[in-house]
Amino acid sequence: MSSLIALKKCNDRKDLATILGYSLKQFTAIIYAQSPQNKYHSFTIPKKTGGSRDILAPKTDLKRLQQKLATLLSNCYEEIECNRISKLTKPVSILSFSSHGFRRTIDNEHYLNKFSFDIYSNAKNHTNKKYVFNLDIKDFFKSIDFPRIVGYFVKNNDFLLDVDVAVTIAQIATYRESGNMKGYLPQGSPLSPIISNLISSILDIRILRLAKKYKLDYTRYADDITLSTNLKDFPYQIAVHRQDRWIVGLQLEKIIKSSGFEVNKSKTRLYTNNERQEVTSLSVNKKVNIRKEYYRYTRSMVNQYCMTGMYFKSSEHRRVNIANDNSLNGILSFIYYIKRDRNLVVDDGHIKYCDMKGLQKLYTKFLFHYNFIYPYRTIVIGEGFTDPRHLRIAYKVIYNAHNTSIKFTYLGNTKRFSHFTGMKGGTGLINKFLSEYQLIDKSIAISKFPCIILLDGDKAGNDVIKMAEKLFDKTIKKINIPTVGIMLFYHVYNNLYILQLDKDVDVEKLYDSNVLQTKVDQRIFNPSNKKTDQTKFYGKKEFLERVIEPNRSKVDFSNFEIVFKTLNHIQLYHLIAYRSEAGLAVKTNLSLISAKSSNITSKSSP
Repeated sequence: MSSLIALKKCNDRKDLATILGYSLKQFTAIIYAQSPQNKYHSFTIPKKTGGSRDILAPKTDLKRLQQKLATLLSNCYEEIECNRISKLTKPVSILSFSSHGFRRTIDNEHYLNKFSFDIYSNAKNHTNKKYVFNLDIKDFFKSIDFPRIVGYFVKNNDFLLDVDVAVTIAQIATYRESGNMKGYLPQGSPLSPIISNLISSILDIRILRLAKKYKLDYTRYADDITLSTNLKDFPYQIAVHRQDRWIVGLQLEKIIKSSGFEVNKSKTRLYTNNERQEVTSLSVNKKVNIRKEYYRYTRSMVNQYCMTGMYFKSSEHRRVNIANDNSLNGILSFIYYIKRDRNLVVDDGHIKYCDMKGLQKLYTKFLFHYNFIYPYRTIVIGEGFTDPRHLRIAYKVIYNAHNTSIKFTYLGNTKRFSHFTGMKGGTGLINKFLSEYQLIDKSIAISKFPCIILLDGDKAGNDVIKMAEKLFDKTIKKINIPTVGIMLFYHVYNNLYILQLDKDVDVEKLYDSNVLQTKVDQRIFNPSNKKTDQTKFYGKKEFLERVIEPNRSKVDFSNFEIVFKTLNHIQLYHLIAYRSEAGLAVKTNLSLISAKSSNITSKSSP
């Protein structure tokens, strides 16, 4: 049964609770047990254009309920849109949709293409236009209040819900500042976007009719409305120039007011093709693109971050002081998403950093520092994709705890960095990683956490160490701590270390012989990466997924403990070096390292 049909069949609050997966008792307790003020956390965030925005975030139980209802209503919205589009006579394209904010991708079996909605799709509708007119709806969420929500779900032909069901939806969705005030959609609720889109669909239909009448293209992204055209003169019914500024025309303003909204008169602007035209902060003169200033300031922030591990956001990004590396990663991801179709064509093979240009080079440099120079915890890089999974399982079994201090990974796991560079795994690409390490590294201070390459005890692993000794001949040091159960390791450079397993040992050989001899469908385990007869042998992936993972409670992981203890020593060795670099008085003697490492191991925190 479709979500829309299921919702329309609800006769009361109990039916709504059932389709959302709640008992009536649980349902009513979440909605009515506390006042609306006590069900939300309130805080403010700065706006890009200055000032602040009030956020009301629902607490856990209400948030979970709102998320479930949001999913249900999003399914209904998609059904309604697909039904609407199926009635169109012209070919279906992204131009067939007006609303582009807070929407999921539509992937309907009747269409050849998926339709993805975001600020890019919203802006793309307005490229190469003579005029681009933008306006903003004032207090968008707040203007959608309790009575409007109830009225919409009761009267709208797509829903026609029972009054009790509509009232319950409004009670779940709205925030009320006091007992004698109307509830409204709070900004910060997961339910507000979909309800605002449903109710704003009336506005979309009315403006779209007006736009077609005067030969304009129309889109809306949340509270941002854009109309554009190539007409010789912009229609005065839509916008008119008065007293050195553009204001909304009478016909458009009438539609907005009759739909229950109000124009933010301080945010109306019309761009001609003789100036930079913008839609939702993107340039649209010839193609959808990032503004030059935005990209230039981002590049400056990346350079600052790579040198020091921190940066200050520019006014182009947001008016705050210190920002973290995840935020900068998000900014670069956004730029990459907008520019991806033109700039970043990546081949399957390895691409040298010196051969990269523009955004590809900038983003690669950031990701290198983000993942390897300034990681938020110790990072251990294995040769292949199965190595980190073995280590994670072994850690959890040995210490009966989740690992929070070490990230076990491989080069292919850092997906975007791997995509840009072609470094996916194996000792050959670890060699390439080492060969470019000093070229990409722009840091001027030692990192807080070590980056450790874990090698097998074979010839390929030996070759990596030989290359490291050649490339880092002035900095590499062999560290052999005279403590039982601790392996030799190399401090290569800054926060870079290498740990090699014993001779002829790889991660799989840390298991005892009984495990290694386990048969799968009468086939024998063959750890070689070379092609073998699959009717007689199975490889590393099957060994992990069909032997280790299902039987982790029975497998002996004791041989992994020497690896974890050595990782402890490396972390402590590096911590002392880091503190020493920072000017802190810490004695670097081997007995201190050994004592602290043993203590950490006993507390199950490698």
